[in-house]
Amino acid sequence: CALPIYTRLASISRQSHGNMEWRHVMLDRYEYKEPTERSLALAVIQFPDVIEQVVKTLSPHLLCEYLYDIATRFHVFYEHCRVLGGEQETVRLQLCHATLQVLQQGMDLLGVERLDRM
Repeated sequence: CALPIYTRLASISRQSHGNMEWRHVMLDRYEYKEPTERSLALAVIQFPDVIEQVVKTLSPHLLCEYLYDIATRFHVFYEHCRVLGGEQETVRLQLCHATLQVLQQGMDLLGVERLDRM
């Protein structure tokens, strides 16, 4: 489930013409207007805690479950929120960038090959 979402995020990144490239995304600094944005942001910022738990318990399946949850939340977010265009574009692109980074790192840790295009 995470691979198609990663591919969609890579496509959004290409379509944004580099506007998704921020070094430090501070997701907790924004007031999200849509519940789906808030839900995704809260899940994304839990990534370091999930990694810590995976290492402590030697349970890589926790990372698989987390990435599945991120992919599901992104899918719901993408259905309800316009990313490119509109007044919330900057915030939503930052949320997409953070989600893309989490999926990249998580899939790399699991040894899953990523596809930028399908």
